[in-house]
Amino acid sequence: MYKKIAIIFCFLLFSTWAYSQRKLFDTNNSFYPSVGLSLQKHLFGEISLCYGSGNLVGGSCGSTDVFFPKIGSEFTFDNKNLIIGPKLSFEYVDEILGTRINIINYTNFKTQDWRVTPEIGISISAIIDIYYGYNIPLTSDRIIGVSGNRVSLTVNLPDTF
Repeated sequence: MYKKIAIIFCFLLFSTWAYSQRKLFDTNNSFYPSVGLSLQKHLFGEISLCYGSGNLVGGSCGSTDVFFPKIGSEFTFDNKNLIIGPKLSFEYVDEILGTRINIINYTNFKTQDWRVTPEIGISISAIIDIYYGYNIPLTSDRIIGVSGNRVSLTVNLPDTF
């Protein structure tokens, strides 16, 4: 059931991107940082590097229509129960509606817990994102601090910000 939902979400995300006016490999693209917090069973921080147009506000009539990949890591702030999660994300924002899909490998250095996380929410010019997501497990191994539901606040810091 979860795999079907993930496949449908991926199809919708990438089919929407196919109609995007922005080009992923435009010559004006560059790397820029992104930071964030996500609330699960624990509070996780996030540091990522995005690739895309540094000018996130554009399109017709000043609308936002962007797609960009991100690579980074999530981490807990608890030194006694440290969990890190290297991740690869793809985000699409159209006006104020944003979607993101993450592939995350959470680890506590004893167990690896692979998850696919589709997220949807509100984005302000693709700079400030507030998303709800669900961590879909891909393996049978579980880490206690990683829950199914999550709420994320992300700030992308393009060069025009």
